[in-house]
Amino acid sequence: MGALMVASAALPAWGHGDTHDMVKAVTEELKERPRDPELYIRRGELHRRHGDFDLALADYEMASRHGTAGNLATLDLMRGLLFLEAKWPSTARACLDRFLAREPNHAIALAARARAHLQLRDRDSANRDFSAAIRASAEPRPELYVERAEAMASGDAPRLQEAVDGIDEGIRALGPIVTLELVGIDLKLRLQQTNAALERLDRVLQRSPRKEAWLARRGEILRASGRWGEAHAAFTNALGQLATLPPARRNVPAMQELERRLKEAATEMEAKVASAGVAPPPSRPP
Repeated sequence: MGALMVASAALPAWGHGDTHDMVKAVTEELKERPRDPELYIRRGELHRRHGDFDLALADYEMASRHGTAGNLATLDLMRGLLFLEAKWPSTARACLDRFLAREPNHAIALAARARAHLQLRDRDSANRDFSAAIRASAEPRPELYVERAEAMASGDAPRLQEAVDGIDEGIRALGPIVTLELVGIDLKLRLQQTNAALERLDRVLQRSPRKEAWLARRGEILRASGRWGEAHAAFTNALGQLATLPPARRNVPAMQELERRLKEAATEMEAKVASAGVAPPPSRPP
């Protein structure tokens, strides 16, 4: 278990800095300890994260020659991650199955196997493994909820309401994280529930210190649903928010591009409202 715990704990941290220098440092250590399986695992992980899969597999093989039962279990995880990244999902799943038979509540392995299921178009198994990974995580990452929702919303028969329910579970667990709220908004739009999507967006808007981008998104949703007067008000409010920025921030290219698009959109909506003969609703402070 020692090697397993070390390797699992190190997974999120490895890969920073210059990979070549780190590989070189581990290689120097191997000259002193040529039968140390953890050094081969460490170097193999560096190779994997750099995309050098053949070199990584060679190091995993050396680790297996010198390793203990714990090392061998770790290698199933490492190989599973490698084959997943190399787009060999069946082989990845087989490696991860062996690892999870020994460590059934390992969040990293469960999430990896979920991604392998997705590559194999097995959405239900992916959903189960993403859910298990969330339960097994002391502090689940928002990405797990997002990936699970995307899995449910994919394919020829998307299960959109299940995807929304999963996002709401993440919001209850982690709070109103913008990443989750954005996915919830998009899912509500796919369900053609425009008002529900706008309610979610308005919650984000109220919490955001800068509102121009969210108001622009609000305008886009309203424009797409044919609510031109409300869209015009949203685009106008967004322009008002941009005007409050100090010149140093307002004049950066991204803000200038946003302002250009907002002016075009507001002009377009004004014309549509005029052609329909309906007065637009007044702009209001966000």
